[in-house]
Amino acid sequence: MELTEQELEFQKVYIELRKINETFAQAILDKDQSAIEAASEKQEQTMADLLDPKFSDLHSKFNNDMKVLLEECKVIETHLNTLADEE
Repeated sequence: MELTEQELEFQKVYIELRKINETFAQAILDKDQSAIEAASEKQEQTMADLLDPKFSDLHSKFNNDMKVLLEECKVIETHLNTLADEE
């Protein structure tokens, strides 16, 4: 099955966000505040890119991928809150 150009672009943004989430998680583990802030900004922008209306018809097609991303973001948010509570 060959992907359309729009599907490829969506997958590229999806993969970029997964990498950002990995970096974000590592920054949290390292308690590196500047890396956390940088990853947070990148995550926010990339998530906005992924939720762009031009991809709206693909959100249901890649529903499982979207669920994974949202779960990762929730876990990161939980760890950030825990880190903030520790300080």
